Amino acid sequence: MQAIRGSVPKAGNRPEENEDAWACAGDRGMFSVSDGASESIFSGLWARILVERAVSLSPQFVTVRSVLDAMVDRARDAWYSGINWEGLKWNVKNKATRGSHATLLIVHVGETVVSSAVGDSCLFIRKGQQLVSFPIRHVNEFGITPSLVWSGYGAPLRKRVSTRNPWKVFSYTGPYDEVLLATDALSAWVMSEGAGAMERLRSEEPETLLPSLQREGSVRNDDLTFILVRR
Repeated sequence: MQAIRGSVPKAGNRPEENEDAWACAGDRGMFSVSDGASESIFSGLWARILVERAVSLSPQFVTVRSVLDAMVDRARDAWYSGINWEGLKWNVKNKATRGSHATLLIVHVGETVVSSAVGDSCLFIRKGQQLVSFPIRHVNEFGITPSLVWSGYGAPLRKRVSTRNPWKVFSYTGPYDEVLLATDALSAWVMSEGAGAMERLRSEEPETLLPSLQREGSVRNDDLTFILVRR
């Protein structure tokens, strides 16, 4: 299984300011991307923890909501433990107390492609010139405030979160050529351009292509992340 990956921050931002995240466990066909919400603090950390936990799932549990919720609960503990609360300035701590938010897309690629998602990071399945997308079906659906996975409260308000995550699940059975995971700004471009966009992602260097899309205005200025998978 071959995977091409690319991720760049918003134009003008430093690499460490990229709030998108991706993770692969290609030997098990597990892939994930996440888009940390800029409106919340430490969302890049939250996105990275989510994708790392997501690809550690057993493939048979990718669409089992109770297992997914338990995975998010463990990720919340890791997020809380990953922040030096005592060392934060008061204004940063006040914002961090409200927690972090991120989209999450989890995909298992095998004979059948199965996926779970919260938010507007998208899966594309290509067969010839035809694309199937999930969870967003039409480009005009972007721009609506997406659902997000919440980290729970930060210090000193930490408490067990009982919020249920609004998972959407998907299964595709049939022949396909390749699979793409992408965060929202890049997903909108793929929907607008069709299968030709996936050809560019496959054939051009991500470090060159993604910034050029930002410069020419083909995508809105946002963090851009993708994983393109061929079996």
